[in-house]
Amino acid sequence: MKSRDPKPESAREPAPRKPSLGSVVWGTLLTIGLTAALTFAVMFDPPSRKNTYLGPEESAQGALVAGIIAIAALLISLLAVQIASVEGSRVGEVCVITVSVFVVGIGVYRAIVGTGDGRGFTASDLSWWLPMEAAIVVLLLGLAIRCDRRRRSGSLAVKRRR
Repeated sequence: MKSRDPKPESAREPAPRKPSLGSVVWGTLLTIGLTAALTFAVMFDPPSRKNTYLGPEESAQGALVAGIIAIAALLISLLAVQIASVEGSRVGEVCVITVSVFVVGIGVYRAIVGTGDGRGFTASDLSWWLPMEAAIVVLLLGLAIRCDRRRRSGSLAVKRRR
């Protein structure tokens, strides 16, 4: 039976591929890392009605756990797992840059204001938070560069085939 599709066989879009195990693992690690990085930063964000229920002790404890998870997941996704697809690198790059903007913004705010904003953080809280923040920002920068390189290498390969 003939297809009712007016396009010739060669002009149809290719069938969607199932994602490989590598891209699923990389995407999962990246999602966990980005969520933990954002949670880490938000625990020390400026005082607002959204965080009035959190005391400095709870914020610091939550940030410490989220920071450890973020560093581990981002480091593994940066160094150990291959980005399998160009599409995954595009999505990863956009997500990494978006989260990076928030993480860096909160980090700059906290570095400038320090403990003097009424949330009740102590100097000892910032003594471990700021270096961990810097490590997360470096990992996010590395992931953005890695995703960008993978995205560009895929687009060049497509252009060369034409």
